[in-house]
Amino acid sequence: KGGAGHDELFGQNGDDVISGGSGFDLIFGGADDDTLSGGAGGDKLVGGYGADRLNGGNGEDELFGGSGEDSLNGGADNDKLYGQNGHDDLAGGKGDDYLRGGAGDDHLEGGAGDDTLRGDYGNDIYVFGKDFGNDVVSGFSEGDTLEFHGLTLENLHISSGNNVTISAGDQGSVKLLGVHADDLDHGALVFLDA
Repeated sequence: KGGAGHDELFGQNGDDVISGGSGFDLIFGGADDDTLSGGAGGDKLVGGYGADRLNGGNGEDELFGGSGEDSLNGGADNDKLYGQNGHDDLAGGKGDDYLRGGAGDDHLEGGAGDDTLRGDYGNDIYVFGKDFGNDVVSGFSEGDTLEFHGLTLENLHISSGNNVTISAGDQGSVKLLGVHADDLDHGALVFLDA
């Protein structure tokens, strides 16, 4: 466990639980299923091998899942999350975040703020809840899904032309880069209760 100031913390073999504390922390999980928490300050967390849980906390954090099915939570502020290999779950939290799933079928939720999301390879799910902000999705392709919570198709306005924008009024909007309105399969839109 780190304290105040800048810490460098390294896990070993086994399931490690590592907390950085305040300040800028650099935390490596290593092998197996690790739980890494950055705490306050801008931190860099690297899960490594295994199914890891990474929590950025306060500050502008960078989270790298590595291989395995990882769970990344940016927390507050403007964070960058990289799932990398495996079926990963990425949640930006508050702030204007950048989420990139990498290989595998990933689950990406930017949360509050104006976020940029990219699933990359696999059948990815992009999640939009209440007050999700004005988000941009790149790399959206066949097999991917837009999942809206607490909204219906009647709540949305879908623009025409290239880089189609789906607007939910004051809840936010989603711009799909490189997607033409005519090519958008409405079956890719899923609506769930809040």
